[in-house]
Amino acid sequence: MSPPLLLPVALLAALYHRAPTEPPAAPPGQPAAVPGASPQANRPSPVGTPTPASASPATAQTSSAPDAQSADTGVDEYQDNVLAALAPQMGGLTAAEVARRAAVSAPAMAVKRAELKATAADLDRTMVRYIPSLNLTGSYIRNNKVDIDLGGEGASVGALNEGPIVVGPCPDNPATQCVVDSGGVPVMAAGFAPFDIPVNNYSLQAALSVPFSEYAMRLLPAKRGSESELGAAELRRDAEQVRVQLDAQLAYYDWLRAVAQLAVAERSITSASARLVDGQAGLAAGTLTSTDVLRLEDLVSSAEVSRVRAASFERLARQHLGVIMEEPEIGFKVGEDVFEPVPTLASWGAREDLVHEGQTNRLEIRSMLRSADALDYAVRALRGDLYPQLAGIADVTHANPNQRFFPATNEWNTSWMVGLSLTWQLGRFLDARLLRTNLRAQEDVVQAQVLEMRRAIELEVNAAWEEYTRAQAALVFDQRSATVAQAAYDEQVALYRAGEATTTDILQAELARMNATLREVNDRIDLHVAKAKLDRASGRMQPAHAEASP
Repeated sequence: MSPPLLLPVALLAALYHRAPTEPPAAPPGQPAAVPGASPQANRPSPVGTPTPASASPATAQTSSAPDAQSADTGVDEYQDNVLAALAPQMGGLTAAEVARRAAVSAPAMAVKRAELKATAADLDRTMVRYIPSLNLTGSYIRNNKVDIDLGGEGASVGALNEGPIVVGPCPDNPATQCVVDSGGVPVMAAGFAPFDIPVNNYSLQAALSVPFSEYAMRLLPAKRGSESELGAAELRRDAEQVRVQLDAQLAYYDWLRAVAQLAVAERSITSASARLVDGQAGLAAGTLTSTDVLRLEDLVSSAEVSRVRAASFERLARQHLGVIMEEPEIGFKVGEDVFEPVPTLASWGAREDLVHEGQTNRLEIRSMLRSADALDYAVRALRGDLYPQLAGIADVTHANPNQRFFPATNEWNTSWMVGLSLTWQLGRFLDARLLRTNLRAQEDVVQAQVLEMRRAIELEVNAAWEEYTRAQAALVFDQRSATVAQAAYDEQVALYRAGEATTTDILQAELARMNATLREVNDRIDLHVAKAKLDRASGRMQPAHAEASP
């Protein structure tokens, strides 16, 4: 959100107005220029070599001349103001620090972290599903009382030994005849007495099922699929963090633009006020009309409006930084030197190599590929539903009464069983086939998204590359323009002192010098912005993974 140049239409109109009369010549012995150096000459200069100028002759004729002289000491005022405003300070903010803090506090990162936790829980659930099934049951049941009489009014005949039943001597009285079995034991008849079924039933049961076929056909693909999806979620989180970091860096550089423009706007008020003093002196000397003075007053007002707008934008940009870092915006200081040279575009290598690097290393691409792997493993895991399922089963029951024992008695008994179970379900088979088709279609969607992302990355790299190219070229030309603007200003000062130029000519030259300063500052910031975008587009920008500073 680069701010517009702070040059209102009224300011342009005032600057291009030429006074009808010539200014007075410079006083005898007055030098055309006072040599001086910038107080920050040891730093890279955003404009050409400055040449300070003295106050105008008209100013010297008024009581306000000392103020005007002070305001114009050093032609390097715009450069000095910008350099001072953007000078790195101890403990100041840098783009990297803003990005780190923003990544910690961004709501989008909280969402991605929560999604990662949910995906990790899904992996645990997948593994739990393949633990052998163990069911423990304890129960108490009370039934109504039932009497069972199996004999009715008759009796049942029974023999002790197998074989034919015959009539023979009774063992205890051979003189009498009895019905005996093959062993000579008398056959007896007895009635059945009624018996009770216990009304209180207690049971403790343990049932175990081991899915052997699931282990052989589903466990490994399901585990690897869940791990792939977890890796994809981690990469999505990191990709979101990189996006947050880039947005935070762009917000930081927008704030630096606002700081620079506010510095220029404040210096413009000082210069415009000094020129108004010149105009009032010219009006008193008869060299300017009241209309000219009114135009200069309008110039001061326009400069004030520009300063208000610049201050508003700087305040908004500072508040934006405070919001994205969740910190009070009061007291932010510049900590990054935007005048420090950035790597040339040639040092990045060929553009085609950067495109390939981005299409290979970008976290978004890697996340999509991991998701495709997860879908492929899910398809493999479905094979377990296409074939019969083999399971081992075991059961232990300790009950009172135990139904395995007859007749039922009011006492505890234990029974057990082990075996194998082979099942096949038609509905499960058909559902697995349809689900496999669905998963394959999802794989196709992901592959298409990968292709789309590769094209988007190529466009993003190309756009960042061209932005970098434009910023480098613009910086070279604007540095040259700054040198020309400085030379033009020096020439206008010399002509003014010789009586061959007006105050308006000085203002026009000053405007050109101010614009040159702003353009070069913006060019340097544009280079940092383009570098950040190219870092992200090529996949070289990595998540910070840092905690918020205290």
